[in-house]
Amino acid sequence: MPTQKAIATPTNVRIFYDESGKQSEKLHFMGAVLIPERVYLEKNNHSLLNDIIKEGKKPLHFTDFNGYGKSTERFKALISLGLENIEGMQLNIINYDLNKIESIAKPIKPVLNDIVSMTIYNKLPERLIYGLLRKYGQHAYLNAEIYIEEDSTYNKNSNKSKEQIPTLNSKNLKETLLYQLNIQSVYRNESYKVTYVDFRKKREEYGIELTDTLLGIARFIIENNHETSTRAIAKRRLIIDLLKTTNLKTFLLENTSYFEWHYSDQLKPIPFSTYLNLFLSTHV
Repeated sequence: MPTQKAIATPTNVRIFYDESGKQSEKLHFMGAVLIPERVYLEKNNHSLLNDIIKEGKKPLHFTDFNGYGKSTERFKALISLGLENIEGMQLNIINYDLNKIESIAKPIKPVLNDIVSMTIYNKLPERLIYGLLRKYGQHAYLNAEIYIEEDSTYNKNSNKSKEQIPTLNSKNLKETLLYQLNIQSVYRNESYKVTYVDFRKKREEYGIELTDTLLGIARFIIENNHETSTRAIAKRRLIIDLLKTTNLKTFLLENTSYFEWHYSDQLKPIPFSTYLNLFLSTHV
């Protein structure tokens, strides 16, 4: 129940979590989108968006986008409708260097062999999502449900080899997020509670595809590569078009918080506008 400081009716919100980056890649990204339930279910046309993600032979996955078929129109519809009303929506992104974490963990690995995966998946998702829920003020209270894409790296049911699957599996993460975030709320006297944490497959809830796409777009803008492959050109054209014709640019500048983790106990906030302006000055 809300604490005595909450005088308003609790606001229901949904949070969708995803990540971007293969084990072989240096940079990894985690992202989470908070969407007020009324915006998610009513204002942004939930039924039509869920129809869009179910179209085609393959689910929408920004990493695989190459501009072929009807995928361009599906991505445009997803972003246009999914960001039609962005009031109350928030995207948090953490960028971390796996090599740095492994380097810091070397002295501890003889004692705890799984320290790297435990650090990544036991700490960073909680920090990421806590940032979406904290500091709402004494007259607000959030009831949050959290959904994680089932194909994420830590999912014990994935088809990856044993060497690629961190020890912290999906069941652990589901439980630890529920406990950690609610403990933070009590300890820091925040105005929220997490009522539900679970996994969702692609094509079940558009919030999963929306988060995957927003995180993929943000990563592509940040990396700002000059590749001339068909896939890279198609992604670049799609992003530029979306920046011009939808609420994407406003959302990235006003509703997105981006953090980089280095050799520090603090996440360093970086204005996303710095990366976006570099991307636009290079390609537009």
